[in-house]
Amino acid sequence: MSDNIYGGEYEGPKYEFSQSVIDLRRLPRFGYSKDITLLFSSNQEEQASYAAGLIALFVFLLVFFIFWTLTILVFKIMGPGNAGFLSGHHFVVPDPAEDVKNIGKRPFRVRLVFLISAGLLMTYSVLFVTMGLTNVDNTANTMTQSLKQTGKLIINAE
Repeated sequence: MSDNIYGGEYEGPKYEFSQSVIDLRRLPRFGYSKDITLLFSSNQEEQASYAAGLIALFVFLLVFFIFWTLTILVFKIMGPGNAGFLSGHHFVVPDPAEDVKNIGKRPFRVRLVFLISAGLLMTYSVLFVTMGLTNVDNTANTMTQSLKQTGKLIINAE
C-alpha cells in the first residue's frame, strides 16, 4: 500500500484558486508584475517589479485616504452654516412657520440626491478600477515604450 503512494501513482488534487486569491490578482499594479513567485526569484529586476507594484498600490490607496480625510476636514471646518449635514451636524429642518406646505420635501430631496451621488461615485469608482485602470495603464506603458523607441531612433540617426 505504501508503494502506491510513494511509487509515483498518487496524484494530489489540483489546486484551485479561491475567490480572494483571484480578487487579489485583479488589483491594479500599475504595469508591474502580479506574480508573487517573482519575489523569490534570483532575478533582481523581477523582484523589484513585484515590490514596485505593491508600493504603487499602497501609494494609490494612501492618496485616496488622504484626499477623503482632507475632504471631511474641510467640511468640518466649514461648519453647518456652509456645508450643512456634510460637516457632521444634524440636518437643519426649516422652520414650519415659514413653509408649512413643503416642510418635509427639502430634507428628503437633499438626502436622496446625496445617496444617489454617493452610490454613483462608488459604482463608477469600482468600474474604473476593474475596467478602466488597466486600459489607462496599458496606454501609459505603450506610450513609454514608444517614446523610448523614438529616442533610440533619434540617437541612431545622429
